Amino acid sequence: MLDLILLRHAQSTGNKAGLFQGQVDMDPINPEFPDTLLIDITAIGEVSALYTTDLKRGRMPAEDLSRKLKELYGKPIIYESTPLLRERNLGELEGKPYATISEDFDKVVHYTYMTETIAGGESRQQLQQRAAKVRELYIADKQGIVVIISHGVFLKYLLDNLENTTDVKRTLENLKGYHVTLDNNTLQQLCQFPTK
Repeated sequence: MLDLILLRHAQSTGNKAGLFQGQVDMDPINPEFPDTLLIDITAIGEVSALYTTDLKRGRMPAEDLSRKLKELYGKPIIYESTPLLRERNLGELEGKPYATISEDFDKVVHYTYMTETIAGGESRQQLQQRAAKVRELYIADKQGIVVIISHGVFLKYLLDNLENTTDVKRTLENLKGYHVTLDNNTLQQLCQFPTK
């Protein structure tokens, strides 16, 4: 059995300014991993592995979480920072304001998730292939509790790869996400996390 905790990165300077970031490496506003969220995660059990995007808005809180778990357990956990967990490459949109697409944030999110191709960026097919690779490397055949810190649109693609979850309301809040339970690589349960 695998308990998979999927979290969106910390709020970044780009989020606050209303900018498309994609793979632009903007700083998190607060690089510390919240203690309240640490308590929620460790209440499930002992974390065996932590995988994160290599972009600072995810990597810096993940490094803090890794350090806190090492202190808690008295030993290090498996930790890896990887470009495979980066956000979708948004090509010509990166660094531009959301208003380039719409004043309505939900429409902006829908656009970055659904658009087949973005000039200079990743296609939906490329993103689906990357999500499949992440599943193969970091999810399939894993046991225990695994935490993945990534990005909103990429996490949606990862969920789509786990099962047809297109009706799931995507969590947009930073350092929030999903608790996914898999048995023998088959999705058993999906719920918002934290559940409180």
